[in-house]
Amino acid sequence: MVPPVHRGPVDIDDEVAAGLGRRMVMGRHHLVGHDLFADGCLAAILDDYPEERLHILTMGDDPEQSSHNERVERGGATGAELLESVRRGRLWLNITGIDEVDHRFRTLTDELYRGVGEQAPGFTSIETHATLLISSPGAMVYFHVDGPPSFLWHIRGRKRLWVYPALERTLVSRDHLEDVFAGVRQEYMPFRNEFDRRAEVFDLEPGDVAMWPQNAPHRITNLDSLNVSLVTDHFTPKARQRARVYRANRFMRARLHVPRRLLSSKESGPVAAAKIAVQQVGRRLRLEEPTSKAHRPPRRRIDHTAPDGLTHL
Repeated sequence: MVPPVHRGPVDIDDEVAAGLGRRMVMGRHHLVGHDLFADGCLAAILDDYPEERLHILTMGDDPEQSSHNERVERGGATGAELLESVRRGRLWLNITGIDEVDHRFRTLTDELYRGVGEQAPGFTSIETHATLLISSPGAMVYFHVDGPPSFLWHIRGRKRLWVYPALERTLVSRDHLEDVFAGVRQEYMPFRNEFDRRAEVFDLEPGDVAMWPQNAPHRITNLDSLNVSLVTDHFTPKARQRARVYRANRFMRARLHVPRRLLSSKESGPVAAAKIAVQQVGRRLRLEEPTSKAHRPPRRRIDHTAPDGLTHL
């Protein structure tokens, strides 16, 4: 294998570029040590971050029990106190829309995707978004599937990542995936430990970027220390087309009561185009179900002085 030539913030060799979007691949990035991911900057970001975009979660120990994933109330904690609670407990901070709130992350995201595009001919992103992740030692993300393709840029700490085959109906049903695309259900999916026989497993070190195919289910467990990552999602023309077809299938199944057996997941051709057109008319007529992801009210609040960083409400 020819070593990659550094041409920016990302290093991707020819083999990785060829597999991008088709299979799980790993590259390297140069964000380790960047000022944006130092404790002082993270605390400052958290101090002023919009409440509706900051999701604080705690979790159980059993990957089969995603119902143990719980929201946590911030309770007026400062950014520094949030970081201290993350160090003490089992917490996961999803700082969503960071590229929309902080222009420095918009610039950084653009640079990262420009670097990927330069090193992976044929890769074109037409829309990108970024979420900053800060999480505790031993914290985990349950088995789930995202709508758009994602890249995980790992910066601090170590993680173990399980990636499962995309569009495998024995792992994630078509109904569930259509619901995710339509925004009417959470991304967490039913999981059994036996699924791990189908997984590729990777230990991520600072400087690794993991890139998996669209709709490949995955889960994560942190291995040590406070972890910091940037996760970016994007749409390519092909990924956008899949999203439209699956949303159209959801609309026709749930609102027009078309039998499942008549709804192909084929992503191109006249039938796909017709379904998309019907769904778009339905949206303009406000016939779609409103997007809804119900959350249970939090039972715990951040307390940086508590042994686990939390107190009960």
